[in-house]
Amino acid sequence: MVTKIQYKRYNGWRGVRPDVSGWATWNVALWLNNDEGLYRAYRDFARNHKGRLSGSDAEDFVRELLPNGTLIVTRDEANGSIDSSKIVKLIDEVFGG
Repeated sequence: MVTKIQYKRYNGWRGVRPDVSGWATWNVALWLNNDEGLYRAYRDFARNHKGRLSGSDAEDFVRELLPNGTLIVTRDEANGSIDSSKIVKLIDEVFGG
């Protein structure tokens, strides 16, 4: 019998591991889309990386843009909890990657 691993989700965002919800990824995406300064920064980032954006690029960018995390997600809480591939997908969807 094959056991299917259940990943925790938060508002549709799946966690990076079964023991981590998608809350941290959702929270970072929320900030990127709802703060005008952050939105403009990640729009420019997307334009500069069009068609060649990797998960590590997105991870480095988020760390640079939010060095202390968001107002709610601290850097320590975010460490290993943010799914950078989802942030890349978000950037691609919003800006046509």
